[in-house]
Amino acid sequence: MKTDFSTIRKTVATTSQIFPKNQTQKLEAAFKELQQKFSKIPEIGKFKAIKVTLENPIAGSIVKKAAIVVEPLADKNDFRTRVLTFIAQSPFDKDTTYTLSPANGNKFSIDSALRNPKIKTLFKNFIKSAEQTFEIQNYTNLL
Repeated sequence: MKTDFSTIRKTVATTSQIFPKNQTQKLEAAFKELQQKFSKIPEIGKFKAIKVTLENPIAGSIVKKAAIVVEPLADKNDFRTRVLTFIAQSPFDKDTTYTLSPANGNKFSIDSALRNPKIKTLFKNFIKSAEQTFEIQNYTNLL
């Protein structure tokens, strides 16, 4: 009797479907990606800024590009403090950005901030605020 791998292994049928991500799923995926990248950073020490970019962060918004960044503190002697920053790019001028830093602290405080569901709501409110700021800025530039 001849035995090969096809008779021994289990046969499993898998199916996969690709669904378009809605805005909430994009935001969840962005925070999850940032959290995974940030988990590889040591508690103490230098590191390069971790940036996750979002295209069209909120449906119907004029803000088309935003980012969530975790970076070291600007103080060169502080190797523990990290800063979580939201950045929105103006749709009218690519060099203009609107930023907010909702959290800073050691690795554990930033990690808990990224896990907090309220930070996602804060990001949505940040995008709406950035949108209003960019519209006002564009209106005043037209005058």
